[in-house]
Amino acid sequence: MVGVSALGRGRGRGASLGVAIAGVVVLLVSGCASQVAPKPVTTTPTPAPPAQVTITPSGNAVAIDSPVTVQVAGGTLSGVVLEENGVPQAVTWSHQKGEWSYAGGLAPGCSYEVTAQAFNQSQTTLSNVQGSFTTGDTGAQRLLTSVYGITQGQVVGVGAVIQLRFNTSIPADLQAGVEEHITVTSQPAQVGGWHWFDASTLDFRPQNYWISGTTVSIQANLLGVPAGGDYWGLGDWTESFSVGPQHITVIDTTTHQMQVSSGGSVVYTFPVSTGKSGYLTIGGTLIVWYKSPVVLMDSCSTFHTPAACDPGGGAYYHENVYQDTAISTDGYFIHAAPWDCYYAGDRSTPGGCGTINRSFGCVELSPANAATFYGFSQVGDVVQVQGSALAGSFTDDEGDWNLPFSAFTLPTVSATPTPTPTAS
Repeated sequence: MVGVSALGRGRGRGASLGVAIAGVVVLLVSGCASQVAPKPVTTTPTPAPPAQVTITPSGNAVAIDSPVTVQVAGGTLSGVVLEENGVPQAVTWSHQKGEWSYAGGLAPGCSYEVTAQAFNQSQTTLSNVQGSFTTGDTGAQRLLTSVYGITQGQVVGVGAVIQLRFNTSIPADLQAGVEEHITVTSQPAQVGGWHWFDASTLDFRPQNYWISGTTVSIQANLLGVPAGGDYWGLGDWTESFSVGPQHITVIDTTTHQMQVSSGGSVVYTFPVSTGKSGYLTIGGTLIVWYKSPVVLMDSCSTFHTPAACDPGGGAYYHENVYQDTAISTDGYFIHAAPWDCYYAGDRSTPGGCGTINRSFGCVELSPANAATFYGFSQVGDVVQVQGSALAGSFTDDEGDWNLPFSAFTLPTVSATPTPTPTAS
């Protein structure tokens, strides 16, 4: 999801939750003689301080290939906006624990402002922090690339795709030249291929799911490669990751059940509620793109309809939703929904999980089950949604596994042969 997606372009509907904190009673006793009964003393817990947010870079003449990083201590980031010369930019942020970063490129000679929102640890205070910097003026425009969703050294799921996002649209007659200078190497060897989803998005996936334990490296040798207009490759880069356990989740929107497997064995079965009529959950073979402990979900910015923007209407919501596992980049999540799923296995309440589809497109779980799945999931895990008439597509960044492998080109694939075992 791009732009301000992490501000919660989601599809859930929430209800307020309260937390009660009991007072602490302290008995003070002194001496050995008869004593007067002490009076109870009630203390009030110290409120959690605001989150501390650090934004880099800062200053003037910042290099156009500098990453933009927002770090938080004592809280959780809920959204970040990057403005270039006063205009919000549709950038993709990589999410790590306590840090959001963007390394997709900056324009030379521009003024940038970063605005970050962060909740404190008790989720009671929302802080807005701003930072600014300017970039140096250069001649040629640098062709920059971000690997969306995967960071250096990360452990990912077997369905992970390598999505390269360029900072300019590359003309069709130059795309093959750019592609030829990017190599993917896997150990053990696995067949894979590239597909251009649009002029600035190039994806790689294996023909079949990655084998658990695979190591993968991406080498981009783009120095001197033309990318159209004034854009050129002005440097090389490399990134690597490894593949973790095989996690495959199957969600059936008709039986309202979710079956979670690890290494081929079922480890969890959860009742769910998925998208109701008019707000279907996307179907097909999806992957986990990222996770967030809390997302501000807002109907108006998601659907842009009068009903979704009417605070008194049944299609309106504006809520913090917790334990969010993203199965798209445009607002579809698997998340906690205490308003529909009261506890694990609840089938007694009309509309509860396991009985009917009531959501605005997300997959709803009880809070306990959502927390379990959130902790279990890794970026790139496979989520197969069955029974939905709405297929996942590139619009959701879920096109890779819903296209036949024949749509991917093979000549740019490079795989390191698996070593031949030596006799013992």
